[in-house]
Amino acid sequence: MSQCDFQLFVIGGGSGGVRAARIAAGLGATVAIAENHRYGGTCVIRGCVPKKLLVYASQFSQDFADAQGFGWTVPDATLSWPQLIEAKNKEIGRLSGIYEKNLIGSTVSVMHGTARVIDPHTVDVNGQRFRAQHILIATGGKPFLPDVPGIEHAITSNEAFDLPALPKRILIVGGGYIAVEFAGIFNGLGAQVTLSYRGEQILRGFDDDVRTHLQDEMVKKGVAMRLRTDVARIDQSDNGGLTVTMTGEANEALEVDAVMYATGRVPNTQGLGLAEVGVNLDSVGGVPVSPLGQTNIASIHAVGDVTNRIALTPVAIREGAALAQTLFGGKPVSADLTTVPTAVFSQPPIGTVGLSEAQALDQYGEVDIYSAKFRNMGHTLSGRDEKTLVKLIVDSATQRVLGAHMVGDDAPEIIQGLAIAIRMGATKADFDATVALHPSAAEEFVTLRDKVTRKKVEAPRLPLPPFNREAAVTKVRLAEDAWNTREPKRVAMAYTPNSRWRNRAEFPQGREEIEVFLTRKWAKEHEYRLIKELWAFDSHRIAVRFAYEWRDESGQWFRSYGNENWEFDAKGYMAVRHASINDLAITEQDRKFHWPQGRRPDDHPSLSDLGL
Repeated sequence: MSQCDFQLFVIGGGSGGVRAARIAAGLGATVAIAENHRYGGTCVIRGCVPKKLLVYASQFSQDFADAQGFGWTVPDATLSWPQLIEAKNKEIGRLSGIYEKNLIGSTVSVMHGTARVIDPHTVDVNGQRFRAQHILIATGGKPFLPDVPGIEHAITSNEAFDLPALPKRILIVGGGYIAVEFAGIFNGLGAQVTLSYRGEQILRGFDDDVRTHLQDEMVKKGVAMRLRTDVARIDQSDNGGLTVTMTGEANEALEVDAVMYATGRVPNTQGLGLAEVGVNLDSVGGVPVSPLGQTNIASIHAVGDVTNRIALTPVAIREGAALAQTLFGGKPVSADLTTVPTAVFSQPPIGTVGLSEAQALDQYGEVDIYSAKFRNMGHTLSGRDEKTLVKLIVDSATQRVLGAHMVGDDAPEIIQGLAIAIRMGATKADFDATVALHPSAAEEFVTLRDKVTRKKVEAPRLPLPPFNREAAVTKVRLAEDAWNTREPKRVAMAYTPNSRWRNRAEFPQGREEIEVFLTRKWAKEHEYRLIKELWAFDSHRIAVRFAYEWRDESGQWFRSYGNENWEFDAKGYMAVRHASINDLAITEQDRKFHWPQGRRPDDHPSLSDLGL
């Protein structure tokens, strides 16, 4: 190739891009970086850092209230939202300046402007073109907004950091990290908060005990939960507020001052010119890469949230450093992301590392569960009704600790330390042999003794006569409202008229793999793929082991799998329903099923389509 201006050109001045640029420069490479906003990226400018500053601010209301139990007389406190935002902005400006100063100090050429890839070795920045041996895409992600009437009245986390005034009433739509964190922030600052989530439980993908515990504590603190609920439309009210029409279990009109959507983030690749130069993109614009961060074009690479994998700042930093070492350090290095600790700065906060109980059961078959709930010492004198949860998940066969989870004060700080032990393969005996640090909440992890052993439950294979395939119903379409609400009787209606198991003749005793296509109201453009379902029938029970792939509003693909058992009483009514469902985030290239060319969106996938 012809003479290059730089050996590495980085597009995006966030955590991953900056780390790659500085490491590469330190290894002797000539490096340039371009950013069209402020250096620091999502984390520093409109993510982790300002969020945690607001979390700190929101916790003072609880501290003031608790102080009375410790003998303090605290006069009524008031919040100045403008003063808080001004202080936050000052700190963000300081950090952004440090990012840029460190880049310059590392001999990186720092540019301000919008970059676009022209060809595999050329980048345009504000009309000026530069040649580079390697191009790194590190542009992060951006909030996703669904197509809802009146969505123009909603805000995202980007705008929430700079509102002109603190809303008195706010609806937060979503059930992930951002939603629960901002619910705690606004609630602590004095707003009336309602959280709406269309799913069964907040924080999908986390351990089920963690999810339930946090929800209970959030409700205690005054956050109104609306699960299995979605927004139908948002209208401007005559009084300047917003009227939100809700659907699902909460069919109501909610009057609020602000609606914040926290329904996920999507890769920020629009306008970069990647598709035009031949870079493969996934269905939401993410950049698929190899374990070494390389795209399908050898000279173009990507790290961080833009790759649509694990969207965490430390992951982007690790990927950026690994890529720089691979390109300029003399040997290939891939980021080891097998044990990634994470925190949710909810109130109370969550810290977690390793496998959830459902994931551990699926991978290991049998696990030992150690858990405890207790009142933190800090809440004894204050009288606050808040409990801490700690939980260890241990492989029954080897006694290796597979996961550690905590909900309560200082959980993120405690779990960071445990992540080292778990990554090194510590066993339950290692935890037991560690002397406790007393008095502390952390000591609970080394004093847990009560054990519950759980085994993976397989769908029963009943010893029944041969299956009569001709008599079986092989395709069932569940009604959208039944699937969205998962009310047992309504689900039963999808299979039996009037919620009764009347049509037993259609389901003779036996078992068979049955192709099922389940529709979801929110799953637009057929983005829901059944992989396999194994059903067993007898006179009073349906058992199913299932796996399917689907995509949420943000474009993230998931693979869900688990077991369900439905039992009916003598009259045919639904009596008992047990379900164990686990969702795993997957990448576009990990999907098992893609629609064959020419197939219509509403066609049923067959088992042969799935290669099963």
